[in-house]
Amino acid sequence: MRQSNKPKRPTRQMSRLMKEAEAELDLVSIYVIGPDEGPVRIGVSRDPDERFRVARVNCVLESKLQFRDSLQGSEKAHEIVDAIIKGCEARGLHIKADWVQLSAKTAIETIRRTAKMFGVKLLSPDQSTMLVKTQVEAALGKVVPMNLFKDLRNRTGQRGC
Repeated sequence: MRQSNKPKRPTRQMSRLMKEAEAELDLVSIYVIGPDEGPVRIGVSRDPDERFRVARVNCVLESKLQFRDSLQGSEKAHEIVDAIIKGCEARGLHIKADWVQLSAKTAIETIRRTAKMFGVKLLSPDQSTMLVKTQVEAALGKVVPMNLFKDLRNRTGQRGC
């Protein structure tokens, strides 16, 4: 019997396990959207790529997704963003909702500093992917090749965290 060199397609079971792992881990991303010089939007989302697509449609500024790091705990993520927005309000830098008059670089530094003050470790996109992958592998009882896992995350729209 001839073996194919073609990588296996992700299974529905793996897709389900991935969604369960992300929910169980309560992974969310804090993101920054906007031009380099600002103003920027700072927010929380399970899928910052989708949030960026929506923001780009509704925004006249030339924007890009400047930053996204994940953390476990949507409640803590919202507390961090709320603290940043309140700090910007106090300094006259709040525009409206989650838009602030900061450069992207300053916003990113502020997120990292505020997360540290809250005792929260931010996870890079690669770190959060590995965390979810480890959970899925434990549930499956076998190792999942990274290219197969990333392919599934991209096709199911779960590349946010």
